[in-house]
Amino acid sequence: MNSRDIKPFWRKMFNVAIMLYIVSTVLLVAINIMVVFPKLQKEAETNLDNAISLSDKVMYSYLNQFDYIINDKSIVRDLVNIYERRDEYISLQKYRISIEEKVKDFYFSFSGISGIAYRDNDNNFVNVGEITLDNASVLFDEAVDGYENDRQYTWRSANAGDKKYIVYYKNICYFDGVFEMHSGGKMVIFIDEEQVYKESFANAENGMTRMFTIDHEGYICCGGIREYVGKKFDDVYTRKGNFFAANDTKEIYYVKHIPSSIEGWKTVGIIPMREIYDPIILIILSSFMVLLLIVIAALFAFYKTSRGINVPLIRLSEQLKNIENGHYDTIEQIEDETEIGYLYYSFNEMVSKLNKQFNENYILNLKIKEAYIQTLEKQINPHFIFNTLQLIQMITLAGKTQDAFNVCGYFGEVVRFNLNDATEVRIYEEIDNLKNYFKILEFRYYGEFEYTISLPDDIKDFYTIKFLLQPIVENAMQHAFEYNKSKCRIDVLVRRMNDGIVFIIKDNGIGMTKEKAKEVTEYIESESNISKSKSIGLKNTNQRIKLLYGEKYGVRIYSKYGKGTTIMIHIPENERKKHLKEEEQTDV
Repeated sequence: MNSRDIKPFWRKMFNVAIMLYIVSTVLLVAINIMVVFPKLQKEAETNLDNAISLSDKVMYSYLNQFDYIINDKSIVRDLVNIYERRDEYISLQKYRISIEEKVKDFYFSFSGISGIAYRDNDNNFVNVGEITLDNASVLFDEAVDGYENDRQYTWRSANAGDKKYIVYYKNICYFDGVFEMHSGGKMVIFIDEEQVYKESFANAENGMTRMFTIDHEGYICCGGIREYVGKKFDDVYTRKGNFFAANDTKEIYYVKHIPSSIEGWKTVGIIPMREIYDPIILIILSSFMVLLLIVIAALFAFYKTSRGINVPLIRLSEQLKNIENGHYDTIEQIEDETEIGYLYYSFNEMVSKLNKQFNENYILNLKIKEAYIQTLEKQINPHFIFNTLQLIQMITLAGKTQDAFNVCGYFGEVVRFNLNDATEVRIYEEIDNLKNYFKILEFRYYGEFEYTISLPDDIKDFYTIKFLLQPIVENAMQHAFEYNKSKCRIDVLVRRMNDGIVFIIKDNGIGMTKEKAKEVTEYIESESNISKSKSIGLKNTNQRIKLLYGEKYGVRIYSKYGKGTTIMIHIPENERKKHLKEEEQTDV
């Protein structure tokens, strides 16, 4: 075949290539409009839903701590006692000074509070913090107004000059041993809105996505668009069909909201529509260029490979058949600078990568087995066994045989559960094991330990990795309460999210600094070996989750020094076991 024979063929190929390019371009645009854009929009909606849900939980957890703190610090009982003994003071001034000192002690004992205002039942008013007396008095009346006889509303937003606050109202009263009400007045706590935003919403925002909260009166009381805080939502956004337009910029936003955990409020997330459209335009333009380059490269490759390559291709085809039969041998590289030479090189590279991949898969399976063996070896903490046996010895010496019998029973159940060779168990079984462990801790700490567990019925029969929660709790008891002098408390919640199950373990321990939390996070995410001097339970749990369920699942740490730590464990929804015993025992 000479050059004259080739020219007509390439003219035809060129025409066919142009037609294919035009058709492909039209199809590409149609696919992006009909498939890719809805997919990106759906993905943006899902991410926004997750961010809204997580932000609401974090915000509520952050705000709700102040109610715990009021009770933990016994400020309620102290103020009521001072009020009931007011006639014992020499003068009204002495009485007011006593109240003010008590409120100041509470104010300086806890960070994050901008101010505290207290008014007893005789209208004696005390104000502590950065807010002026006049502003505090006005904000106090606004906070109390309409809520005295309705306890379901305890939070609201307020402005003092240029500052925005989240205001918490507390009725200072308690029931004594004979259920008699003791009332000392009302208290209002002022929390800087910017601080609430940084603690709850800032970490959930990414790109141009913004989060904020709307109170029961329709005002934006906290959020990422700082200039809108304190304004009514309807004053800054106008509905345009299924979307909203910002009144000042006219930019179109996609807006979603959920009822907030705070009664009467809404948690809102917004994302500009151009953040969804821009990637589509970029994809289309990039696809045009890639498609054009592919057409040009295809023509060039066809021209180069259409001349005298039959013998090398036959040889290559025979070697491919050998690969199908399981023989991964390379072939001798030919001295050819055209595409066929590159094809030989690519074939050898492919064979090398296949061999490497097989080796890596083999090593990965070994790592999975090794991680599983490490899990079995570390399931029962030696310190836990020693402490439990010592506890049984002390109870027995004290003559409390029934208590010793009960502790032995709980301990036996924990050991029996951990000796079970199943990889996955139902969530309620994991929770039952945790309850047995908590019962032992109650005996050990004699009234200085309390806990709560919340497990909805609709997810209790789902499957999870066995021995998921006890290592986390053991880690908290070992590190979180080492220097904590108050009562130890651990709250365990199991919740269903859009893409899986979330276990939330929260303690009121010492917490961690940002640097320490970052260090622990990097350690549990790293591929380094488990260190006995660090958080064995966290790293072990995180590795097992990722090995069994994938990289998108695992352990997350949220902590603040002096305020406790929250561990979130994310796994998929499993109505059936994903890793059967037979599969686990299959040889690599």
